[in-house]
Order: sequence, then C-alpha cells, then structure tokens
Amino acid sequence: MTLKRFNRKDAKVGIKLSLEQRKLILGDPIHIHEELADPIRATPTGAPVLLTLDDLEDLGGYVAAEANDTTDKKLRKKLDAIFSKIQGLL
Repeated sequence: MTLKRFNRKDAKVGIKLSLEQRKLILGDPIHIHEELADPIRATPTGAPVLLTLDDLEDLGGYVAAEANDTTDKKLRKKLDAIFSKIQGLL
C-alpha cells in the first residue's frame, strides 16, 4: 500500500464522516468554530469533507477534548472512532 504524503499545510485532505459522526461534530457536545463547521455542513453526506491539515488537527483537538471530558462511555467510543480517523490522515 502506498502512503500519501502532503508537503503543504494548505493541501486539502478528504475525511469520510457518516451522518451520525457529522451530527456529533456539529452538535451540542462539541463546539467548533464556524470556519471549521462550514465545510462539514456544505459537503453532501457520503462525500469526503475536504479540510486542510491544520483544520484536521484543530478538529482532532476538539474531538479529543470532548472524548476526554465525557463520562458517557458510548459517546466516548464514538468520539474516539472519529479521532482515530483524523489521526490516520495526519
């Protein structure tokens, strides 16, 4: 398997998020800034959301922080799955 390498911070990377994952990111537990939320909202379900590496890193920080703060085991597991996707791309 060939690994993709990105040299530029402004290069966009696609992350596939399910409808449930999008709702978690855009919903109540996680409060991301609008510049990060807009591409997620604008991308049709099933299509990869294109984000810069910096944006992916920011999103990962929000998701990880919420996963660490929650006492709900099911929510933590779902957030950890999203974080793993992000880390796989970074």
